[in-house]
Amino acid sequence: MAYLILSILSSVGILIIFKIADIKKIELYSIILINYLTASAFGFLYDDSNISILEIIGAPWLFIAFVIGIMFITIFFLLGYSTQKAGIAITSLSAKISLVIPFVFSIIYDPADKLTTSNLLGISLALIALGLSVWKKKTSNIESKYIILPVILFLGLGLVDSFVKFAQQDYIDKANLSIFNALIFMFAAVTAILAGFAIKFDFKKLNKKEAWIYGILLGLFNFGSMYFFILTLEDGFLMSSSVFGINNMGIVLVSVIIGLFFFKEKLQMINKIGIALALVAIWLLVQ
Repeated sequence: MAYLILSILSSVGILIIFKIADIKKIELYSIILINYLTASAFGFLYDDSNISILEIIGAPWLFIAFVIGIMFITIFFLLGYSTQKAGIAITSLSAKISLVIPFVFSIIYDPADKLTTSNLLGISLALIALGLSVWKKKTSNIESKYIILPVILFLGLGLVDSFVKFAQQDYIDKANLSIFNALIFMFAAVTAILAGFAIKFDFKKLNKKEAWIYGILLGLFNFGSMYFFILTLEDGFLMSSSVFGINNMGIVLVSVIIGLFFFKEKLQMINKIGIALALVAIWLLVQ
């Protein structure tokens, strides 16, 4: 359970860094790139497996790390574009309910996972709770052509989590977890650099001290989020299907608390109902 709590706190740390960066008007691309460089470097430094480059090249999980790394940065840009075009509420909701995909994948793929009445009720209630928790009053009409964006986001995030479960189930253990994470973030960093050239980003902006401070912090939280999440799956304390549900709801609940007390964000009654239902869903998922 400790690994799951650390994963949730790391994920919330990511959101806090993004919130502070937005308040301070820090160039977003800069901290994203520095974040992936930091997470990758930390993974290589933390690794004690003594695995050789030839072994890495021949590793069956290398391609999985490559796919996840590219999808990481692609989904992030899609998240930003969908937020602008389809709205915050529907984008946030599609991101959260994507847990359905890895939940189903875990039930089908992991022999240790069984579909019980408790976790079926828990995940069903979790979807309702997440929807209510992120609900905001509609303030503008969404063009129909942009509805596809949250749909793609839903599928993309669900596939990433499923790839992570697949890798953890068949290829990853505590010995190679750090190097696996390092490679994921390295591929994400390379993709981010290529994207920077494509959008003609001024790389001189990377000279700013604040970008490095928050980018490094973001990278450490990002590494911790993935590292501790996979350790949670490895730990076997909970079924993988339950882990995905509890992790997503835990992030929402802690984020809401942080938003209320530190950023003075306000909740509607429907959001409070969603939070209450989320607590019930978590209880069902740990049974």
